[in-house]
This record gives sequence, C-alpha cells and structure tokens, in this order.
Amino acid sequence: RFHSSSSVPDCLAPPDVTHVGSVMTKPFPGAFPTKRCLIFFDWDDTLCPTTWIRRILNDHMEEKAKWVARDGTSQCDWRFEIPAWFGQPLPDIPDVHESIEQLQRAAIDTINTAQALGVVCIITNSVSGWVESTTNKWLPMLKQYVHGQGARPPIQVLYGQQVGAALGQSSGLEFVDGLRDLLWWKKAAMLQALGQVDDLYRVGSGRAMSGDLVNVLSVGDSDAEMKAAWLATHAARSGGLPQGAKRHRRPLSAPPGPNPVARPWVKTVKLWEAPSVQQLVEQLDGLKRCLPQLVAAREHVHLEPRDFGAPR
Repeated sequence: RFHSSSSVPDCLAPPDVTHVGSVMTKPFPGAFPTKRCLIFFDWDDTLCPTTWIRRILNDHMEEKAKWVARDGTSQCDWRFEIPAWFGQPLPDIPDVHESIEQLQRAAIDTINTAQALGVVCIITNSVSGWVESTTNKWLPMLKQYVHGQGARPPIQVLYGQQVGAALGQSSGLEFVDGLRDLLWWKKAAMLQALGQVDDLYRVGSGRAMSGDLVNVLSVGDSDAEMKAAWLATHAARSGGLPQGAKRHRRPLSAPPGPNPVARPWVKTVKLWEAPSVQQLVEQLDGLKRCLPQLVAAREHVHLEPRDFGAPR
C-alpha cells in the first residue's frame, strides 16, 4: 500500500518552486477544481512549533522561579495552572524573535504552495480554539492565512475531539497500534472534510466544475494522521461518509474512470516528533519544494524528512 520513498526519486531532489505562490492562476478557493487535491496539515509541531515554545517558556519560568526563591519569596503553584506556560509571553530575546519569524515565513511559503495545488485543511486533536489562540498569541504573521483576510478565505480548521464527540466515538473504540482516540478523532475530522470537498472548493456538486478527488495528502508529526488518512479515504471511497455529506454518483451510462480502485492517491508525510524550531523550518522548506512532485505522483506515497533533504 505504501510506496517507499526510493520509488519517488523526483521528490528527493525537487526543483525550486518558490515561485509557485506568485504565479498560480486560481489560488482560491482551490486550485485545479476538476482534479482535486485535499491537503491536511496537523498543527502542533507541524505548522506551529508548540514543543519548542513550551520548552522556551518552561525554561524561562524555571529561571524566573529560581530568582524568586533566591529573593526569599516562597514559590507558589502558579506555574502549574492549566496551561501553565500558555499565559506567558515569549522571552524578549533576539534569537527567539528571529526564530519565530523565520518559522512563520516557512509556514506561509508552505501554505501558499499547498494552496496552489489544492485545498488546505488544518486538523488537530487539540482543544477547540487552540489554533486560533496560538496564532493570535505567537504567530501573528499567520493570522491572515489561517483566519482569512480580504479576498483570502480562512482555512478550514477541524478539531478532532469535537468532531469525534459529535459522532459519539469517544468510547468503545479498538486500539490501533496504541493510538486509539488520537487516531479516531483524526479520522472523524478527515472524513468530515472528505464529505465537504465541494464546499471546500466552493462549487456546487451539480455544477460542471465539480470534479474528481485525485489526491488526499496528510502532513504531520504523528502516526495518527498517517493512518487516519488511509482509513478516512478508504471509508469515503466505500461510501462511509458522515450523514449529510455530499455523495457523487457517476451516471450508469458513463464509462468507468481511470484506475477507480487506486484513486484518490493517498500521500503521507511523517515529520519529526518534538522538533526544534530550526528543524521545523528545515522540514517545511523541504516539504515546500517537494509538494508539486508529491501531488503530481500517480501512486500512493509515504515520505519522511530525510527524503526531501531535512535530516534530523
């Protein structure tokens, strides 16, 4: 089912595609609406350097606590409030500001490239509102890309916990490689998006512009989003879309489509877990260069950072 990265050599040394975002002819609501590509991005440690931010803030709070203790003031439990580190600003240190700005530029370039090739959805298992909160607090340059501004529509953000709870999938689930809820939440959210492809492309299902879903691409740092992409795509292809989702039926007189069993192609990109901000920047830069070849591949593909020049 998975093709090894060695079977897609074009992705190992892709050409420079930094110009893609500036020349795309139909960036919104989705490029290539008759040959569709749905691109799922995880949020934490994929577009947002959550682990790095948490480490920076915790280290900063530890240093602050040591200073308070030396000053004779008793320590209190304020560091353990939920979330203890979220309420703190990033340290006013040039290296930190430079790193977070560099990360935002890399994320923006990756989003622009992805939107030149299809429609982007952000799917996270975090608590509802987390993407908006972290964007507003730490990643202000991403606000217009995630929330939308002017002619740029917002990226759809789906919260797996919320979608799964609405479907009653919070209990009685089997373990899948120990992932359980993390996997099924992601699958539920992806399946919901797969049932709304026309809406994501902002075209009606009965219009001539309605097209075939050719690619489902999942990018993240967890095995949950890798497996969820396969399970959701298989369920959608088998008619297991959520209630109310739009289903497309070919006329009985229509000839069969090309390779109906294999498509949509499932492409998964497994990033490093718990990356530093620089590692995340390198991964996003490599992914940006690789995306056009990855989307164009007429096969199922699985890649890891070393495949596009981002060794750990």
